[in-house]
Amino acid sequence: MIFSARAIDQSTKYRRCVFNFLHVYREGQGLPSKTTETTPKNNLLPYESPLIIFTYQRDNYLRDTLTDILKNIPRDCSVGCPIVLSQDGNNPAVINVIHNFTKQFAEIGIPVVHLQHHNNIRGKPYIELAVHYGWGLTQVFSNRAQAPGKSISPKRVIILEEDLHTAEDFFDYFAAMAPILDRDFTLLAVSAFNDNGYEGKVLQPDRVLRSDFFPGLGWMLTRKLWEEELQHKWPQGYWDDWLREPAQRQNRHILRPEISRTFHFGVKGGASMNQFGSRLSNVLLDQTPVDWKHFGEDIMKSLELPRYNANYAALVQAAHLETSIDKALQIVKQRDTRIEYQSFKEFQRLARALKLMDDEKAMIPRTAYKGIVETRPHGDHLLFLTPPLQVVLEALKAAP
Repeated sequence: MIFSARAIDQSTKYRRCVFNFLHVYREGQGLPSKTTETTPKNNLLPYESPLIIFTYQRDNYLRDTLTDILKNIPRDCSVGCPIVLSQDGNNPAVINVIHNFTKQFAEIGIPVVHLQHHNNIRGKPYIELAVHYGWGLTQVFSNRAQAPGKSISPKRVIILEEDLHTAEDFFDYFAAMAPILDRDFTLLAVSAFNDNGYEGKVLQPDRVLRSDFFPGLGWMLTRKLWEEELQHKWPQGYWDDWLREPAQRQNRHILRPEISRTFHFGVKGGASMNQFGSRLSNVLLDQTPVDWKHFGEDIMKSLELPRYNANYAALVQAAHLETSIDKALQIVKQRDTRIEYQSFKEFQRLARALKLMDDEKAMIPRTAYKGIVETRPHGDHLLFLTPPLQVVLEALKAAP
């Protein structure tokens, strides 16, 4: 198993990370030189983007998750088909839910594939989950989870777990992001979740951002990434932290929305033991569907790395610099505002004052991009927590 080193003091470690952004790029170890080939079009073919839902023994949670999917999945199977229900074990209540929903999905022409995974690992939830994930993704990309009569090989997969509500435009969001993910080599994955997307602190349902932090909780990866990089070294535990490690992320980014398209409601029985339950329960699930299908090429072009970095640099640079959190909370009522931090310990102090997630994984704070974490304390203007501005601007300019 591969885990983040914890022996080094967090403050020293994170400060080194922040101020070494430029070194990484100057040494040629930054993002791949090849970025978006062309502006992608949304011409996804049916059955190329299946949905896999990992489930274990929480039948009531699975029922709620599938109820949302039944409401929102595209009837033309352009994305989300087939639905692959990957069950770890043989819990009869879970099997009953799967059988009932298989019939309901069949009535609207959506195929369901039921996979059952069996292992002897019990009592170690994070190991069980990682092993199940690796097995399930292998089934999908080895064409062992195809709908009856369909021989189309998946190009990508959308991943959920049994305890996630999904927004009305969940599938449209992934359909819009899929062509970008396919062609942009600076991206690792697409997520539907914002770790700091709390109710009252987000605003724009159609805003999509780049992040150096992998959120999970409803995400998409490509066949290319799985087959060429991840499958042969998939870990035996803590798969999400492993994916955040530099060896896997390789300075690539994750797309995520400002307002989450998933909501984690599983307070009992999960691998995390509801570790962040009090925070996750405050994350807003989008209630204003975006017409992603007709969003046009503007969003595609705005997410291309050079343009995105230029626009984001301008946004951060234009924000008013304040040194006091109390003053910043007043100024941000009228305009975008920025506070600088010099160490991870200082970042944590600011994040806690703003009731944001204050932890890090692989030296990256949740939602951070180039060390920048943003929020809307009053639901309108942005407040940025950033390293010193010159460090941020040079890092944003360092893109290929």
